[in-house]
Amino acid sequence: MNRQKILLIILGILLVYLLLDYTILQKARTIETQRKAQIAENPAAKRIAKIQSINTIVPNLETGNKTNNKYNWGKDIFSKKEDKSVSPTASGFFNLSGISATRFGNTAIINDEIYGEGDSVKGYDIKTIHRDRVILYKGGKTITLTLDE
Repeated sequence: MNRQKILLIILGILLVYLLLDYTILQKARTIETQRKAQIAENPAAKRIAKIQSINTIVPNLETGNKTNNKYNWGKDIFSKKEDKSVSPTASGFFNLSGISATRFGNTAIINDEIYGEGDSVKGYDIKTIHRDRVILYKGGKTITLTLDE
């Protein structure tokens, strides 16, 4: 009689586990598989997910000039002067929606696509990515895209 009670208890525990696995745990798995399928279908979402996973691992790194130094001169006088000529159609042609700065390099989200320095966007090469702007270059013409806060 004791052996039958133990087997009945073990069977009951297995039945409860199977019910929980079929109902509650299955929902969590389907949500995760749907997210993975959505990322696999959209290459832009795949690159965004990759950047987000890197950003969770790597802490935020400050780029640009540091203003807390008492000997800070502000601007680097030896850097090349950037051409500020912007075409009137540049704002309608490009949409800068985000910039990510990590120790692996800077990336920018332009027209809902992720680009790095040296990539090409609609014929323009990405010259540099700063923390608040992206500079595009094509045949002597420079376009500066600023990040709207």
